[in-house]
Amino acid sequence: MAKRDDLMNDPSFAEAVPVGQRLIDKPDLPAEGLLRTHAAEVETVPGKGQLKMGRARQFTIFCDEPSRIGGSDEFPNPLAYLNMAVGF
Repeated sequence: MAKRDDLMNDPSFAEAVPVGQRLIDKPDLPAEGLLRTHAAEVETVPGKGQLKMGRARQFTIFCDEPSRIGGSDEFPNPLAYLNMAVGF
């Protein structure tokens, strides 16, 4: 994984968004902005307590809960995924 310092010194990264400009201010973007739609399917796994399966695009992930609330603690709980998403 590239460190932040490596990216800041990478000429191709630096050329993408010059200092003092925002990507959203580029003239080739429509003035009304961009609209993206994201879809996901989520379902419980029958007979597996709190186990849930989610699909987004070509990816499938599972989440679970700790045993103290009926899960088997095999996968991260939903809040852990949210925490990771904020970090990304």
